[in-house]
Order: sequence, then C-alpha cells, then structure tokens
Amino acid sequence: MTALATVGSAGCYGPACENAVVTSIESPDGSHVAVVFSRNCGATVGFNTQVSLGASGARPLEGPGNVWVADDSGATEKASWGGPQVAVTWVSRDTLELRYRAAVRVF
Repeated sequence: MTALATVGSAGCYGPACENAVVTSIESPDGSHVAVVFSRNCGATVGFNTQVSLGASGARPLEGPGNVWVADDSGATEKASWGGPQVAVTWVSRDTLELRYRAAVRVF
C-alpha cells in the first residue's frame, strides 16, 4: 500500500454525473469530513473511487473529488462499488492519510 497526501481535481462535470457516497469520516475535532465516493458519468467513464474533503455540515457532495481520484484499470481487486479500494484515516485533526494499492491509477 502507498500513502498519498496531495490535492487535485479530476473527473467528469455536468448534470449527467452522480456521486454515490461509500463512507464519510469526520476529523478528530469535528470540523471537517472526508468523503469516499464513486462518481458515475455514464458509459464513457469507468469505475472509480474519489475522495473529497469539506467542512462538517456543508452542503451535499457535488462534483469530482477534490483530494483524490483514481481508477484501477483492471490492475487491482475492485471494491463493492466497482472502483479501487482506499483506506482513509485521520492521523491528526489536520492530517488525512490515504492508503491504496500501488497499481491503482491516480489522476
């Protein structure tokens, strides 16, 4: 497994895309939440896993992941939602750790 600490933006845009939340993990101080989700934009986009970070109690999740976006390209075992597995853990109130297989393609 590999850890990643980066912020990026990728994915699909537009009203045809739908996010399906897998899990939400609140920060130790309760000020933020990390949301793991898959994003479906129709037949042109494969299975994926994305992570967004936002303020606790903010409006519902919209758009692509703002922390991490990945697909497996068939190289790793798929999670129940079809995209690659990612383990998300708050290490401290302001540090988020993401662990995933090295074969996962990250955007």
